[in-house]
Amino acid sequence: MFPDGQRCLSFRYMRHFQCIAGDCEDTCCQGWSVIVDRKSHDALQEALAGTPELLSRFDEPPVERLKVKDRRIHPEVHYAAFRMREDGLCVFFDEDRLCTLVRRFGDKLLGHDCATFPRRLHQVGAGRYELMGLCSCPEVVRLLLLSPEAAELDEITTDLLQKRTHFMHLTLSPEVGDNLYFRRVESVTAALMACMAMTVLPFARRMGLLLSLAERLDCCFSARGSGLSEERLDGVLSDLLASAEEEAQGLSAGKAACADDGGAVDSAFVLALMEKFMAADAPWAELLERREPEEAWRLHQQSRDFWTASHGARIDHYFTRFTQQALFSNKYTQVPRLGFYIKEWLIRCALLRTLLFAQPGLMAFQQRVLLGEEGGVRGAALLDREVVRVFHRFAKSTQHALEFLHERREWGLHDYWIESLTRHQLSWLQMI
Repeated sequence: MFPDGQRCLSFRYMRHFQCIAGDCEDTCCQGWSVIVDRKSHDALQEALAGTPELLSRFDEPPVERLKVKDRRIHPEVHYAAFRMREDGLCVFFDEDRLCTLVRRFGDKLLGHDCATFPRRLHQVGAGRYELMGLCSCPEVVRLLLLSPEAAELDEITTDLLQKRTHFMHLTLSPEVGDNLYFRRVESVTAALMACMAMTVLPFARRMGLLLSLAERLDCCFSARGSGLSEERLDGVLSDLLASAEEEAQGLSAGKAACADDGGAVDSAFVLALMEKFMAADAPWAELLERREPEEAWRLHQQSRDFWTASHGARIDHYFTRFTQQALFSNKYTQVPRLGFYIKEWLIRCALLRTLLFAQPGLMAFQQRVLLGEEGGVRGAALLDREVVRVFHRFAKSTQHALEFLHERREWGLHDYWIESLTRHQLSWLQMI
């Protein structure tokens, strides 16, 4: 499907990805707008016109045209959308948790979003594509975090994609082609990923090294222009990897890892996120209702201490895989500075870690172990299950639900988020 001379790279777990359809604990047919391109829309209209018994199931036309102002990318791509029912499910979602269109016609009528989700294909420059999975799919999260060698990069054939009508292009435009910030995206990303792959270092320490790199570069390396020479950039990247390798060798020899110390971060922001995303039956939910956040935070810290003591390496592994995927799939060039990119990811990891330890199932298991009612042998399996749920739920809420971003601004958390990037970065490091 690709012209000669072009390559497609992907993490190895994508070779094994397969939609589990009705067996999935979630559905991708709910909670977001399903956009239909012009070609798929016309084919669908023609097919439905020949099946009056299927059309009779709908009170309104199942596919609605988008207004011009809503066509965010291109009118031929963002041409129409499937209607959603009052419960947020697609009108084609049937009682067996399957798609009526696929059952009746196969996947030939599906638009780009439905045919490719949770896959995303990026074009990087003129000669390379990158295929990745979106963590808003629980099966992607499961494979990424739990399958062996999931984060190994492979060159793949394109039969993994059944349909592609458009790409997210990362191709350099002429006006930025001479800017090292864009032109060296592959080598900078490779250095970031190489540092993250040094798993002998604690995850927090590796994030600290990436922060140090960003601080060295931010004054002269940005989307607006670069004051660095090629040689200077190569030297800074080499220094990063040399520092990481030196520390890794020191740890192998029995030395202690460098500490990233800082004051305690204000817990108001993370507690607000906990309220937003977690179940009402969490042990601390009543405390928050009674305005006792300090006691709720104490319970959370107990859970964190228990799980990091018993499964710290496993938890570091989750966040390493998650970060490796982010570095590969969401290039730093999407934001104006490397520092903003690293710090925002740091906060995202800190929030996810906080939400993970707030899970009612993990807190209840911890209490049973402390009371001698549980031996702890089931802890790893429980942790695996809960981390998939938390990472998937957070990704879906932030990637597909625009109301989350709106609510975050309403809470006044947007300013806190940005301010925390600089004022509290060491504290955020403590939280991961």
